[in-house]
Amino acid sequence: MNAETTDLVLEQLRAIRVDLGDIKNVLGEHTRRFNRLEAALNTQRHDSANLHQEQSDVQMQINRIEEDLNRVKRRLELTDAPTS
Repeated sequence: MNAETTDLVLEQLRAIRVDLGDIKNVLGEHTRRFNRLEAALNTQRHDSANLHQEQSDVQMQINRIEEDLNRVKRRLELTDAPTS
């Protein structure tokens, strides 16, 4: 291989090295963005689970209030038959 060919090969290898460095930087940024998105998704899942629990708690309270109301109606003889 002559000096001119060697210089051309080295020039191409340097260009490849620069491109590879750029690719690594972009990949690093994408990885950081993905990690932030994953953390945000986990937060949303946690919030959703909390909302479902709160909804369940509210429904249980409504059911207890309904039972109390039915009991009051029966005691005041405002209903014909007990409801279950």
